[in-house]
Amino acid sequence: MEEESSDEEFSAMRLPSLIDQLKRLLEQYSDGQILKELIQNAEDGGATRIKVMFVNKHHQPTTTLKMWKENPIQFAMKGPALCVYNDGLFTKTDWEGIAAIQCSEKENEPLKVGRFGLGFKSVFHITDTPLILSGSKLKIINPAANVHDVVITKKLRKIDVKSKTEMLDLMSGIFGFSPEAFQDGFNGTLFWFPLRTEESSLCKTIYDERKIRDIFHGFTSLAPSILLFLKEIEMIEIYERHSEIRKLFEVRLDGDDLVVLRQDRKRFVREIERFRGRFASQPIKNILRPKVRCEGFDWMKMETSEDEWLVFNQYHGGHVSAELMKLVEDEDWPYSPYVSIAACLSKPITKGHVFCFLPLPLESQSLTGLPVHVNGFFALSQDRHHVRWNSSEQDKNNSHTEKSILWNQYLVKEILPQVYTKLILQLIDDEVIRSQPLTREERSQRADVVYKTLPNNGNVTDNWKNIIDPIFQQLYSTACMFTKQEGGIWAKPQNTIFIKLQDENMVDSVEDAYLLCGRNFSRAPICILDAFRKHGSITFTSAEHLREELLQHPEVCNQLDLKVKLNLLHYILDNDVNCLQGLKLLPLADGNFGTFTTGSTETVYIFEDVDDMKMFPGLESHFVKSELGPDLYLKIQNQCSREIGKFQIKIFHPDDFPSLIGLCIKQNQWKGIKLTKSLEEWLYLVWTYIG
Repeated sequence: MEEESSDEEFSAMRLPSLIDQLKRLLEQYSDGQILKELIQNAEDGGATRIKVMFVNKHHQPTTTLKMWKENPIQFAMKGPALCVYNDGLFTKTDWEGIAAIQCSEKENEPLKVGRFGLGFKSVFHITDTPLILSGSKLKIINPAANVHDVVITKKLRKIDVKSKTEMLDLMSGIFGFSPEAFQDGFNGTLFWFPLRTEESSLCKTIYDERKIRDIFHGFTSLAPSILLFLKEIEMIEIYERHSEIRKLFEVRLDGDDLVVLRQDRKRFVREIERFRGRFASQPIKNILRPKVRCEGFDWMKMETSEDEWLVFNQYHGGHVSAELMKLVEDEDWPYSPYVSIAACLSKPITKGHVFCFLPLPLESQSLTGLPVHVNGFFALSQDRHHVRWNSSEQDKNNSHTEKSILWNQYLVKEILPQVYTKLILQLIDDEVIRSQPLTREERSQRADVVYKTLPNNGNVTDNWKNIIDPIFQQLYSTACMFTKQEGGIWAKPQNTIFIKLQDENMVDSVEDAYLLCGRNFSRAPICILDAFRKHGSITFTSAEHLREELLQHPEVCNQLDLKVKLNLLHYILDNDVNCLQGLKLLPLADGNFGTFTTGSTETVYIFEDVDDMKMFPGLESHFVKSELGPDLYLKIQNQCSREIGKFQIKIFHPDDFPSLIGLCIKQNQWKGIKLTKSLEEWLYLVWTYIG
């Protein structure tokens, strides 16, 4: 019979075992995040260089829990293994934090990357007994051990001879590890992760060389941008060791300005640390121009990339909405108003990515559709894979929105547009980008970068569209459209002429005309102009607008070369033939140009059969030039002469023969020259035509 209990009784909640807790954590994250999490730990530890090595030496001694108690170093020193080095040193807080689970020692440190990620626990994907060595001591973790014996810490100088031998047998010569480390300490931090070669109570997945290579390959897809938003790390290298050590891959910050870059990074960190996540009185900005080089070797050989970036970091301050201010000032809210944007100056970004200092896992929800990479203190989903947003059902029901989702929305709508706009203006500021002024050609190339860096509403994913209108609203009143006027300047959109044409030759000609008329002309893409039109007027070129400009500046037509004039004629014919009135764009057979007029002006003839012009030598100033290409010549025929009285152009008809013969004789007698070299030849041509 069950014993009766009292009406009131206190009891503890049952907690899962350490193994169960780790298994649940690993279910949320992929093994592809391991290197990122180790980079995160190195960044938080102040490291500048990371080296990763696959050590393919097989050493699998029989291990038991009894051995774990008696000699934990021998228990952990197995191979093959993944070995990771960084040049930082563990602090007391680091040692405490690495042995904790489901809590972070970095939660109140606003610039620590580790406060956002799974961190060190991700290594349990590949290993059951990680070893950490830094400075003068090491720590080994064995989750399968008795709850009171999971972690062992040892001073290097007190390690027994047999354990030293085990360590040196596997690690000697790797990243500077040597016998001296046992006495003098190790100058850096070394992780040894023996790969799981058989199923265990923690994980059933076995790791071999093939799977480690997959992890390495996965890292290379993120490598070109992985250093952009970090404040310490400058280089990451990947190696493997079989009979010898071989470098496989490296990504590093490059260039002559690395010292300046390093100083700027540290200065920015010092400036914002004092605010401890609260608003500054005004925005604190940090502009970096890193050059990132990626190179692969051996079986990881790839095309070497060298990209130049512009990174704009901002810790926000000054005016914000009351809602955002309330969140930032909330003592229990752990996020800081800090965002960054990176634009690639070397090539367009086709897949803008989201970062929380390090890139989120590459999947559809971590892509923004923006032509830049975006970094910030975003509130992330539980698995740390993507930024938290309202679900479609929440949007539909207009339900209560959590603080984390509101926070992300405020960052995107209020702070990110300001930073994005500043980045665009920074790209435009030639004198800051380079110590010497840019040439017009270089400025034109920079304009192309600016236009490709602006967001295209058609590409941006829904959750990031709120960034677009504020950006273009701010830019509308700034000089952000490039024109070749005055050797290359930037003009305000409302003071600029734009064009929708795609034909480059035609655009060149229209541009030449407007520039000679003293007007700003821009080749900005139509998607940018559509975005500006929401915030003010935009002037597009048209046949009518072009005519007005050319009539106001009659000297311009004389300054244009033949190709440009013919293109302008083509452009107006395609759009509005009536806009030719008064323009000196009528190509004549004598090489000159006439003015398109209506009324009682001297007729200009166009021939259906251009050979007929040979009958009337000396009258070239009365004929439309035939060497225009069949397309343009036919357009003049069809559009300028279709209606009686439209302009002075007339298609030649046999009825016009006598008057032209008379004019021909009259003009040639007046000029005192022969009709042709052979009078008989000319008479034959006329007779043939009449016959």
